[in-house]
Parts: sequence; C-alpha cells; structure tokens
Amino acid sequence: MVALHSSASSSSQWRRLADDLKDRFNVHAFDLPGYGRAPLAGDFSQKGGAFSAIPVISAIERIGGPVHLVGHSNGGGIAIKLALMRPDLVKSLTLYEPAAFHFLKGGNVVEQRLFAKIQSISAQVNIAALEDDVPAGMQHFLDFWNGDGFWADLPDVAQQRFAGMISSIMTDFAHGFAETWTLSDLSNLSIPALVMTGLDLA
Repeated sequence: MVALHSSASSSSQWRRLADDLKDRFNVHAFDLPGYGRAPLAGDFSQKGGAFSAIPVISAIERIGGPVHLVGHSNGGGIAIKLALMRPDLVKSLTLYEPAAFHFLKGGNVVEQRLFAKIQSISAQVNIAALEDDVPAGMQHFLDFWNGDGFWADLPDVAQQRFAGMISSIMTDFAHGFAETWTLSDLSNLSIPALVMTGLDLA
C-alpha cells in the first residue's frame, strides 16, 4: 500500500494507519515535494497533479508495484492523477476527500462560488508570502480548512513549522488549479475505488 498525505502535512500522517494494518499490508508513505524530508523540486514543466505524481511513480516502480493507492485531500488528487497516468501500477484507489478544485470551476452556481472562495484563499496565501507576512497567509489557509481560530490555538513551534510550508502550499494550489482531467477520463479506468468524505454532525 502506498499512502499520499494532504497539503501542510507529511508521510508521518500515516503512522497510525501503518500500525493498524501492519499484519495485512506493507504501508509505504512518501513525503510529497516540499514536505517532510522531500525538497520542493521536480519537473516544473509538468502541470497539475503530474508534478507530484511523477516521483511517486518512480517510487512505486522501485517497490515493484502494482500497489493499493491511498490519498487524502491533495494527496487524493495526486493519487487520481497517478492512476490516470499509470493505471498498471494501481490495484485500487482509496480516496479521502480528494482535492479536485478544477471540477468546481465549470459547475453550478454553488460550485462556482466554492471555487471562487478557494481561489481567494490561494490569493491570500500568495499575497502574504509576497508581503513577507507568512503567518497571515498560513492563518488564512489553516483556518479555512480547520475552522476559525485554529491557527491562533496552535503553539508557537507548530506555527513556525506550518509557516515553513507556505511555498509548498502555493505550489499545491497552482498545480490543483492547472489540473484538466475529466469524469470521462475517470470512466476509462477499471480500478476498484472507494471515495470517502467527512461530515460535521455537530
């Protein structure tokens, strides 16, 4: 099993999963470009999820694939791209809230409003980085996904750690907006897939 983490995270996100499944699977969790120990490097001519998928494809080839592929949020979007690029390397897809922002752009009025909101968050992150106010940018990003006040409640060491990820967040947004695959593309895949979402039951 290969597991791909979300933005503002790292391969350590999957430690509990690896422990829970240790008697059934060998779980390989990789740091995506710009996170954990992986530098923000790669073939920048590649747009969309391909930028991050290419090094994962190389890693799966070294493992000797095919593999069960798991992805969360941005990692889920990358997992989909990888499956489209190299379906021969993927036994199954398990996706938790995969990021596919490009679908919202051509959607109904509600979906287009959501797309505009995500674009606004991306712009706020970019402007904060340009103005050398990285904490403000990361506050916008993390509060959007986790709720108002999330950033303020973090200890200083965590804020500093997240602030160090802002270039990677900007890159994730840029590649997410540049994605182009369609539902028709997905229909050509014959891979077992499970897509999950969380619900706020409060």
